[in-house]
Amino acid sequence: MGEKLASLKPEVVFLFCTIHYEEDFLGLLEGLEEGLGFSGALVFGCTGDSVLVGGEIATVGVAGMGVTSQGTFKWSLQVEPGAEDAPRAARRAADRLIADLGDRPDVAFVLVDGVQDGGIRSDGAEMVEVLNQALGCPLMGGLAGDDRQFRRTFVLAHGQAWPSAVALLGGRGPIRSAIHSASGFTPLEEVGIIEESEGDKLIRISGLTAQEFLRGRLGKAASEGDVGTMPLALSVPEGYFVLRTPRGFERQTGALHVSGHLLPGTEIRPCEVDPSFAIEGVREDLARLESVDFKPDFALSVTCAGRRWLFGQNYDLGVRELGTRLAGIPMAGFLSFGEIGPFMESDGRRSPSYYHNATLVLGAFGG
Repeated sequence: MGEKLASLKPEVVFLFCTIHYEEDFLGLLEGLEEGLGFSGALVFGCTGDSVLVGGEIATVGVAGMGVTSQGTFKWSLQVEPGAEDAPRAARRAADRLIADLGDRPDVAFVLVDGVQDGGIRSDGAEMVEVLNQALGCPLMGGLAGDDRQFRRTFVLAHGQAWPSAVALLGGRGPIRSAIHSASGFTPLEEVGIIEESEGDKLIRISGLTAQEFLRGRLGKAASEGDVGTMPLALSVPEGYFVLRTPRGFERQTGALHVSGHLLPGTEIRPCEVDPSFAIEGVREDLARLESVDFKPDFALSVTCAGRRWLFGQNYDLGVRELGTRLAGIPMAGFLSFGEIGPFMESDGRRSPSYYHNATLVLGAFGG
């Protein structure tokens, strides 16, 4: 890969790999540098449940993309250990990033190692709120993955693989961006109100335990097989909705753990699930990007691993359509355990970034 990117002399290399390289991440990163033939590139990436280049998905492999501004863009890459408290780690990384750049960035990307002890540990929702306030710029990224094991994930930066860390890449300069988040799911009409919760633990919804609420709306309670694949919709101010999926269950109490804190009083709606939604999410993202008035130089994709677990072949068809429609624009990405990105209107206006599940975040960037 380094040899293929060497002629570009990239300032940044986005590098995503599957967890199968865990035994020799150092060799992977050293090999990339050896292939590039120089040591100045900022390498920024993470492990993914799978990785993708263009419209191709690799369950085992490495995806990389080099980016250069030929010196017109100032980049900074900061890594902060302590993803157990992701909001605090992200704030520290953001403060250092701004200090290094001399001001807030014009665009930023965040990657998080979010897995510990068999589950998602990082509160992505609160972390994104912190980064929105600190950076005030277009932001996209996600939580690293590991082949559906929920065992151990890593971010890649500064020549090493970091467990339990937040990595933040940002830069200042002449860049234009278009980022949109879409799922294709359709929330059910009937709204439930969260009456009792503790952080990411949903206890009672509209007079029922969380599991009773799901059974009444969907005809089934959540089970281990629904981890990452049973989307619940939460309304946000811009008229869109973000999704949360189950990550754990309490059979005795009927409580449900989701990825991201939810407060009492929050409205929540289960979603219909249909194989066609895999394509619809891709097409919505593409429609937003095709409306922009600049020519993208590269694209990044962060898409929920749960979409592939849920949609199977339809998911792969959606990714192929993504690659076909973006033909000629270099694109790399990974399948994540949580996605980060804004919504974009057809006129280019964007919302703040949100933490998502079961969603495809697609970003296009150009000078």
